[in-house]
Amino acid sequence: MTTPYENTFGRRPGRGIRPWLLVPKLLAVTIYFGGLVTTLFLWATSSAISLELIAHTSRMFIFLIVPALLVAIGLGIALAMQNGAVLLKRRWLRAKLIILAIMIPTAHLYLSNKLASVRDDPQHPRSGFIAGLLLTIAASAIVIILARLKPRLRQNPAEV
Repeated sequence: MTTPYENTFGRRPGRGIRPWLLVPKLLAVTIYFGGLVTTLFLWATSSAISLELIAHTSRMFIFLIVPALLVAIGLGIALAMQNGAVLLKRRWLRAKLIILAIMIPTAHLYLSNKLASVRDDPQHPRSGFIAGLLLTIAASAIVIILARLKPRLRQNPAEV
């Protein structure tokens, strides 16, 4: 008995493990970005800095934002391993990796330092923490846009 479709190009059926990695990565990125925006909203709309707000912020970073970021990075590495040689030639991926390599440690050090100084001195201005969150959200949005649109960035894919 023959099948109605004959595989003449030697492709494997199905898309492999890619869809099983994409959906959790999308959820992890959504949780990460949503956690950052929620934290910014809480800090921007609160009338005064309280120890409860600082504790809530710490818990959000420890139990929600950072784990979601780590899951997204791990799943991104697993996705990139499927076509690593081809993907590393793309400028959009290199730009994304450079932004992440700069943003993640910088945001961690800056935001943890600002949160600690606000925790030690509640009269400390919160504008530094809010500015750091805004910059982190902006850099994360750029990374998300690069990953979604995959712009050529003046690169001809046929020549790579």
